[in-house]
Amino acid sequence: MPQKIIFWDWTGTLADEARMDEAVCRSMEEEVAKRDKITFEEAEKIFKDHLKTLENTWQWHDYVLHGKALGVDWKHHQEKNLRELVLLPHAREILEYAREKGYRNVLVTNAVRPVILLRVRYLGVLDLFDAVIASDDVQAMKSEGRHFLHGLRTLNGDPQASFSV
Repeated sequence: MPQKIIFWDWTGTLADEARMDEAVCRSMEEEVAKRDKITFEEAEKIFKDHLKTLENTWQWHDYVLHGKALGVDWKHHQEKNLRELVLLPHAREILEYAREKGYRNVLVTNAVRPVILLRVRYLGVLDLFDAVIASDDVQAMKSEGRHFLHGLRTLNGDPQASFSV
């Protein structure tokens, strides 16, 4: 039987990651500066130059890739700054309500799987999603639509009864 699906955006819809992302980038840059004995500004430029090569691609959101490019442990910097991550008010209740109404909750994100799973687990809401579809799963930005097609196919979703928030 076809399923009703709500495809949930993460950043700005269910969680506020702005302070965390800023802290993670700064932390990575600080490590590069210390390790390479360069100024913070020089390390910041190295990171920004790296990001510039990835503009308008799904890899721009890939902290695992950034960690490799900078030679730092991406996970350490994520975990160190998780306290800056905030679940938006009533997000948990809304996800629970959608499930009660018979919808399958699917998280769709431009983040990559290891990063989003770390964050969603930290906030204690992974159990409220029937699936998580990250950009590295479909090798695309969410705006390209592959996340949604993948979700509809894998969960036997009814496109007429599904929507994105």
